[in-house]
Amino acid sequence: MSALDHIAGETFHARKGAVTNRFRYRVDYLLLDPEGITGHPLFSRNRWNLLALHDRDYGGIPKAGQGVAWVRAVLNGQGLPGSDSILLLAQPRVLGHVFNPVAFWLCHDAAGALRVVIAEVSNTFGDRHSYLCHR
Repeated sequence: MSALDHIAGETFHARKGAVTNRFRYRVDYLLLDPEGITGHPLFSRNRWNLLALHDRDYGGIPKAGQGVAWVRAVLNGQGLPGSDSILLLAQPRVLGHVFNPVAFWLCHDAAGALRVVIAEVSNTFGDRHSYLCHR
């Protein structure tokens, strides 16, 4: 995969009870091979553009991420086989600004079957938690 796929979505939240809160807004994600990105005039990897993906934003410690290398280390550390294809579903930087509450690493085997998903969840306090699901 060398192309960028746009995935449009919507976030909805509602709280009932003594404190009520409700919101709904549009979100835009990109699905891409973070190591195999080819030239696109509006998108760059590790440099400024209208839309950009910086390795340091994903794969481990916030602002010090290691990208795909971190995913491979996680798979190895869990005793899971390596992956033939690792894709990232995430919100890119827009004009240099980052807002990405959750990013998903999708790991496929040689036959193209999805075998591992790692969700990286970031909060407004600068913390990040990762959740691994495998089949």
